Parts: sequence; C-alpha cells; structure tokens
Amino acid sequence: MTLPFGMLDLSRHRLSLRFRLEFEAMKRAMVPSLWSLLDRAADLFPGYPAVVEPGRRETYAEVHRAALALARHLYKDGPGRGERVAYLGVNSGAFLASYFAAAGAGLALVPLNLRLAPKELSAILNDSEARFIIADVGQAASLRDTAKAGARMDHLIWTGMDVPEADLPRPGGASTTSLREVLDGSMAAL
Repeated sequence: MTLPFGMLDLSRHRLSLRFRLEFEAMKRAMVPSLWSLLDRAADLFPGYPAVVEPGRRETYAEVHRAALALARHLYKDGPGRGERVAYLGVNSGAFLASYFAAAGAGLALVPLNLRLAPKELSAILNDSEARFIIADVGQAASLRDTAKAGARMDHLIWTGMDVPEADLPRPGGASTTSLREVLDGSMAAL
C-alpha cells in the first residue's frame, strides 16, 4: 500500500511500542475539532463574511458569538454529552451556528429535511431520541403536526424571528426559547 508523502506506515517497521503510541497521539492531536475550526476562523478572519443571505451578512466573529451562546445554553440546559439535538429549518446562519454549537457542547446535530411529512419527522425524532429541537419559526405548523404524530419534544429553540416568548408556538407542550433570547442572555452573562 502506498501512503501519501510524509505518512509513515508503522506496520512495516519494527518500532518500539512507545514510539508507536507517541506517534498515534501526535496524529490525534493534529486533527482539528469542528469547534476549533470555527474558533480559528473567528480569530484569523473576524470581520470577513461567513454567511451571506439575501439582505444580510454575518461575519465569522458573529457566527462564533452565536454558536458560543447557543453551545452554553445547550450545555447548561440541554441534554447530556453525546446526546442529540435536532435542527429543522433552512440553510442559514442559524443552521451554521447550531451545527458548531452542538459540536462545542459535545452533542450530535440531527438535521431534518423540510420536505418530510410529520409522521416521518416524528419517526426520525423518536429514533434519534432528540428531545431538544432548534427550528425556524416558519416550521411551527409542521412541528405541531409532528407532535400530534407522536414525537416527543422537551424543548424548542426558535430561530428566524423576534417574537416575545409568550407568543412562541409550543407544539406538544414543549418549553420554548428564541435564539435571540439565548444570545441576549448569554451576552448579558459575559
């Protein structure tokens, strides 16, 4: 087997166990985590656009700030490490922040397809055991029908709007928060 330049095939060489262990540890240390990629981009390119949507732009620093706030919220109030959190919405800055926030909080993100029927969404949510859901407010009717189809939802974080908490949709009786409140609360705590 030919390896790329610079790679060492340890199976062909008689090397000490200590060297092999040190080499494997070094290889693991070189692999960046998802969170470290965003962290580095925010350090190197804070003012550069990370997300460009019709009518708005978000810089790497803004996406990093949103992801950090959401990660803190998920870590503090969310499921435990290794659990899953679902996302139902369009590809946007909120999706990017959710993706990195889940990684930063030690969670797995379960992206849901907008075109799925409520029964299909319910099956995926129940199979994945995702109890926390981040969703665009435009998906409120779909999530309401998904809750009626038997999906268990403990907490919803709504994105894409600035609606007072009292007016947030609550499908299936889940507790709700808006992403704006998460961001505002996190920034106040700093």
